[in-house]
Amino acid sequence: MGLYNETGWNDNVSAFTTQSAAGITEPAFENMGNGLYAHGFTDGEALVIQHHINHDVKPDGETYFHVHWAPSTAMTVGQTISWTIDYTKAKGHHQGDSFGSVTTSIVLTYTADGTEIALEHMILESTTPIVTPEPDSIIVSKITYGHGTYVAKCYGFTMDLHYEVDRNATPNKVPNFYN
Repeated sequence: MGLYNETGWNDNVSAFTTQSAAGITEPAFENMGNGLYAHGFTDGEALVIQHHINHDVKPDGETYFHVHWAPSTAMTVGQTISWTIDYTKAKGHHQGDSFGSVTTSIVLTYTADGTEIALEHMILESTTPIVTPEPDSIIVSKITYGHGTYVAKCYGFTMDLHYEVDRNATPNKVPNFYN
C-alpha cells in the first residue's frame, strides 16, 4: 500500500477526564456497581474535551462526533437521553485562526427500543458531518448530558470523531500538508 491509496475511516479518541472548568458541573467518577469506574452523568452535567486532528485525514472529508456510553439501568421503550456537543475549532501553525467566542452545537438523541440492559455499551453518532479540519487543528468541545425521559444516570466513557482517511500520513508536517 502506498502513501495515498489507503481510504476508509478512523477514530480520534478522547477519553472522558475530569478537568475543572468554571460554570460547569462535572459528573462524578464513580463505581458502576461492578468495581469498575466511569463518569456517572446526571442531567446537565458536562465535561470539556479537546481533539487534535491527525495527519491521516482526508482533505475536506467528513467527520462525525460520537459518544460511547452506558445506561445505569435497563431502559424501556421510548425513553430518551441526549448528549449536546458545543464545539469550536482552529487551525494550528500560526495561521491566524482562533477559537473565538462562537460555538456550534450538535444534539445527539437516543430513543430506547426496550432492549437496552444496564451497563450495555452504547454508541450514539451524529447524523450530520462536519468538514474535517486540516491536520494539527484542535477541536475544543463541551459535552453535556440530558436525561430526557430516562431519569437514571448514564455512564460516559469517550467522545470520539469518526473521520475519513485517505493516507497514513501527510508528506509535510506543517502547511501545506499535502504537497
